[in-house]
Amino acid sequence: MGTLLSKKSEKPVNQELVEGIRIRKLADLQYCIEIIQRDYPTHTCVNRTEFEDIFCSMLEDYEAYFNNLCFMGEGSDEETVDLYECLAVLSMLCGDTFEKKMGYLFSMFDFDLSGTIEKCELVLTFQSVVRGLSRFLHFPVPSLEFLENIAETCFLAIDKDFSKTIEYPHVLCVDTC
Repeated sequence: MGTLLSKKSEKPVNQELVEGIRIRKLADLQYCIEIIQRDYPTHTCVNRTEFEDIFCSMLEDYEAYFNNLCFMGEGSDEETVDLYECLAVLSMLCGDTFEKKMGYLFSMFDFDLSGTIEKCELVLTFQSVVRGLSRFLHFPVPSLEFLENIAETCFLAIDKDFSKTIEYPHVLCVDTC
């Protein structure tokens, strides 16, 4: 993880965009999530027009946010934004407390609604948070494999009872990995 944190930003961070998120709360995301569930329930990535449809009510300069988060999809000539990465960035940078943010991310990636996070769900959480923040803050985007290895190491450190699941309060013990 040290090699990831020692990297420098590839270009200056747009502080106006960061502040535009920081003034928001997790509750502000709810309308966007309703649009995703209603209009894009099978999408994991969205194009510029879909991004505008989802986030224009929350993000004043949605085009600048799209540009900071977009990438060229594999086998595609169209720029897209990963919805999980976008929601992770918005939730991590919003003005709510750390505990609320962690609870939100926990519930967002608890795909089976079990109230616990399994290793595969933690891997997806790490990948979405770190890759989304890396794109948004102009850091080199780490490989999926690299983040999978880190998430698996953290999972093993947190899952002290060997239940192969992590309950929410244990996620806050991030100093163990």
